[in-house]
Amino acid sequence: MVPLVSVAGVQLLFARSAKLTQGEFACLAESSRLEGSTELCACLQAQDPAVAMAAATALFGTFIALLTTFIGERLTTQVLRSAWPRIEEMPPTENEP
Repeated sequence: MVPLVSVAGVQLLFARSAKLTQGEFACLAESSRLEGSTELCACLQAQDPAVAMAAATALFGTFIALLTTFIGERLTTQVLRSAWPRIEEMPPTENEP
């Protein structure tokens, strides 16, 4: 993602994702101010494994949704597939022809 939105862009998208999901997962409230992935990992590791998995799922889902808003669904899918070739195709949205 860095070549498309820069290191700062990725960090800001994660911070915004944490901010948007903190209502559902209080452990992410602190993460919305964190600048690095090390702090985010520590925050999630301090949680019960089930809570950490649910929080991480919500966080990454929100991150991908924000990224899709900024760069579009097709490019987001291409970037995700280049990182994870076996990722299943994202279902089409209502706006897609």
